[in-house]
Amino acid sequence: MPNNPLVSVILPCYNAAHFLPEALDSIINQTYRNLEILCINDGSTDKTPEILENYVKKDNRIRVIHNQTNLKLIRTLNKGIDLANGEYIARMDADDVSLPERIEKQVAYMQQNSVDMVSTFADFVSETGKITKGMRTVYTTYPYTFFYTFFINPFIHPTVLAKRAVLKENKYSTEPNALHNEDYELWTRILRKGYKIEILPEVLLLYRYNSESVSSQNVQLQLDNFTRNLQKHINKTLQIEIRENFAALLTFNPSGVFQVLSMSDITDMLNVIIESSVTNFHVNKNILQAITQRHNRRLRLFLFRNHPAYLNKFVYFIQILMHLRAHYLARKKL
Repeated sequence: MPNNPLVSVILPCYNAAHFLPEALDSIINQTYRNLEILCINDGSTDKTPEILENYVKKDNRIRVIHNQTNLKLIRTLNKGIDLANGEYIARMDADDVSLPERIEKQVAYMQQNSVDMVSTFADFVSETGKITKGMRTVYTTYPYTFFYTFFINPFIHPTVLAKRAVLKENKYSTEPNALHNEDYELWTRILRKGYKIEILPEVLLLYRYNSESVSSQNVQLQLDNFTRNLQKHINKTLQIEIRENFAALLTFNPSGVFQVLSMSDITDMLNVIIESSVTNFHVNKNILQAITQRHNRRLRLFLFRNHPAYLNKFVYFIQILMHLRAHYLARKKL
């Protein structure tokens, strides 16, 4: 493989005129120059098509594709994968900002490590341009990234750079459970096939909080599908059967708690996940417990913000290793 392989950047666009120039500028100004920039206009009704055509005149690395009908995000992404010629494929959204060295550093990481996909850290940027600290993970290498997927989606979708061959063989799913959760569904599916995904522990993208984005307008459906996909992922990977209401606890999904779970049920299931992971991945049990406890600290914050009346009960249960019990009891009493 050459030292500077072609990277295809897939940038789906739908009514993205407001932030599109900033997103495009951040890609064409990358320090890594060997790029193919695939901008797919998915039936926009604003000035997105005109902006794209103007940028084609500025940079011959840009290819603009106009969908004849609105295919939506998943089918548009799969179309981009089919059109890509690069050794690697990078994701980018039309309202985000890639920092200048993003792709250069990701390509170097892929070449120096035996992985199939790499994501990065990201900070948040508001519609007005205010930047705040985004999500970080403590353990960024495989197989600890695999273990994270039993609790969260640790890979930020628009930061991803992957081998083209992997994505061509494993397209985004068009099944109903993938809607607004297409990234997590794909990452967990390819992880179960033995591919390796890691995280480059550096902020290389600004992730836009956009009130008009599709994901912002479909939060509950996104959470419900995340719960279903997480349940499927744990069951298939560890060959155990967790119930959807337990998966709902892990994903902070109040609408998914359908039946009573005892405290022993919750503790036993978390211990099964940890023990099964040790067996399957041959990794340090203490680190897996630390990741689990970190997730439970997120539950503590969730509990403080949403159920202050139950603070005394939480203080009592904090002595228990698995703080998920306290979260469930607070939910059950509502």
